[in-house]
Amino acid sequence: MPAFTIWRHPKPRGAEGRCIGGRTDLAVDPRKAKRLAHRIRANARRHALPREVVTSPLARAADVGRWLKRWGFRWRVDAALAEMDFGAWDGRGWS
Repeated sequence: MPAFTIWRHPKPRGAEGRCIGGRTDLAVDPRKAKRLAHRIRANARRHALPREVVTSPLARAADVGRWLKRWGFRWRVDAALAEMDFGAWDGRGWS
């Protein structure tokens, strides 16, 4: 039976106090993206997992995918993984 591991992207810059969904494409700190990519790579090695990753097209996830691709992972972007769009609320402050 196929198995997969799900990782959450690092917290995006500028997300504090805002409704962030699929339309608000905030970047993450490059060091945090690289750190998470290191953890994913180490986990794949430790558990003999395929060197394959699928991310959403949003920068907060794709930045991690780009690091993994540099290190030999097969990286694919799937729009179906983008977060929910909150319409007019997307990107606005909660208060």
